[in-house]
Amino acid sequence: MFDHVLRWVKEEEQAGRIQDCYAVPRGVGIGLFFVPHSESFDFELADRLARLNAAWVRGFNVGPVEIHQLPEDELDRFIVREAAIDIYHDADRPHQPVAS
Repeated sequence: MFDHVLRWVKEEEQAGRIQDCYAVPRGVGIGLFFVPHSESFDFELADRLARLNAAWVRGFNVGPVEIHQLPEDELDRFIVREAAIDIYHDADRPHQPVAS
């Protein structure tokens, strides 16, 4: 499934929209966290993620899939990056430092 997510992120249609993508196993399901390049909520990306979610649920036997779109500065409130599966990181844009 993670290979499928990575291919989807790298598709030309998604190019430039996604900065990072992480997966976090949650019980019988999986949480997928997408960090958009935009500073505000990307509604077009949200529509694409909703369609993709429907395809994942039908195509993979993984249980519930939760998809989240979060800004970079909010991500650490929802996941522990060191424990998450790092599916994609846009090498052209470095991670922003996290305030301690």
